[in-house]
Amino acid sequence: MREVETGAPPTLAAAAAETRYPNKVLALRDMEKCDCGKTTCKTYDNPTATYILPGYRNSSSALRAINLIQTTNARRDDHENVVVALPGMNVNKLLQSLEVPWGIQDREKDGYLAGQLAVGKVGGAYLERTTVVETFGDPLNKRPVDVALRFASGKFVAFVPSRALSRPKEQMPPRRLRRQLLRTMDKTCEARSTITFIVEYFRRPKLINIIARRLSFAAGLSRRFPKVEILVNNDGLTDRDAWAHQLLLATKRSGVSAAIFHSGNIHEVRAYNRMARAATGSHIVFMQDDDVPPPPPVLRHVLGQITHLLCTRQYRGLALVGGLSGTIEGGPYTGKYSTRPGRRPIPPNFKDKTGRKFMYAPLVNMGPFAVDRSIFLKVGMFHQGYSCRGEPGIQFDFEFSLRLWKLGYRAGIMDFKMGYQASGQASGTRANRFMYHKRKRIDTRNQAFYSRMYSGFYKIQGDYHTRRGTNNPTGVQKLATDANRELLRRIG
Repeated sequence: MREVETGAPPTLAAAAAETRYPNKVLALRDMEKCDCGKTTCKTYDNPTATYILPGYRNSSSALRAINLIQTTNARRDDHENVVVALPGMNVNKLLQSLEVPWGIQDREKDGYLAGQLAVGKVGGAYLERTTVVETFGDPLNKRPVDVALRFASGKFVAFVPSRALSRPKEQMPPRRLRRQLLRTMDKTCEARSTITFIVEYFRRPKLINIIARRLSFAAGLSRRFPKVEILVNNDGLTDRDAWAHQLLLATKRSGVSAAIFHSGNIHEVRAYNRMARAATGSHIVFMQDDDVPPPPPVLRHVLGQITHLLCTRQYRGLALVGGLSGTIEGGPYTGKYSTRPGRRPIPPNFKDKTGRKFMYAPLVNMGPFAVDRSIFLKVGMFHQGYSCRGEPGIQFDFEFSLRLWKLGYRAGIMDFKMGYQASGQASGTRANRFMYHKRKRIDTRNQAFYSRMYSGFYKIQGDYHTRRGTNNPTGVQKLATDANRELLRRIG
């Protein structure tokens, strides 16, 4: 399968140009922008080089290599490190050596103690520059360096094996263009029969067991996707042993392949994008850490519907299926439709060809998302301008679904039968008062972003609370209305 870089291809460049970044005027007035005052984070999102550390079994050696890279490149350019941990490495020890202590008082003095990383140096290595990758099961165990290469963000890549520690600094391994290395990777047809589940995890230990176990049961349930891959972003650097134990059991129980990416509080937008590049499956299901998959018999039907919607030609251009809710704000189908109990459900007459509930929507809520990986990469993935590193990216899901409609694709909703906010605990961006209010401010800002980005294409032409919309919708509302009318005609 050919790797596609994050930028839109030439055929879509003209259409995507106006939707690539938020409005500059709004960005200048943004009170939630990064401390550096810039609207993009080159150090984190577009480093010049990625140093991949393959084949390390000793955490002390890996830390020495990171220190060597930091010393060599401190004044040269921005870079990141990706450590490929082999079985036997004390990963917890390495993470503790890298970690900047949690709970440092925030600069705004509002008591934000829930995981904001201070930028600091510990043992000569920066946590925010380093990701530790663990792989479980074949084929990832056979090609762990390929996973790190796809995950990397740098324009250039250099491999720093343990033997490089004995070389003088001026003899560090040479850099090569990442794009060229991707072309030489071993390409197989395994992706066509693999579906990848990507989980963004932040400190919900009670759900690790059930999520890992039920996802492992997905192997073999679908004829189209008999193989399953599970990728976990451990954003809080906690509960490593629990995840490793459960994923190792999953590989032995069901033959799934799995990997854990230990990152330093990069949050969901960047985590999803980077793990989507690392994924080997042709289709991806993005999950949050409180989305609990259904039991195997129900999961079989869910995977069957995802396969039917995204892999057949009957649903022209459908590139995204959401499992939580969708909103239409214009036309006869105006309303907000949800799969959660007690909310307004998808109308019973909206079904796919198999008789299961489905409808198109301009705005689709995250949690979970199913996408075609090739299309996801081609259109530019999730918009990283909607979130500074480690902060909420609210409304990134709405922007992505609007972008798909703008570029000629479609988005819709179905019921994934997953438990929503199943942990019953407040964590992450709802864990304390300061972060909750910050979340609301970012929510308001990002709504203004996508309203300005898609001005003329996205207009509110109805009230979804009262379910009253204009008779002649325009822009994306018209596209969604026409798509739903076509769906009803086919069913009827």
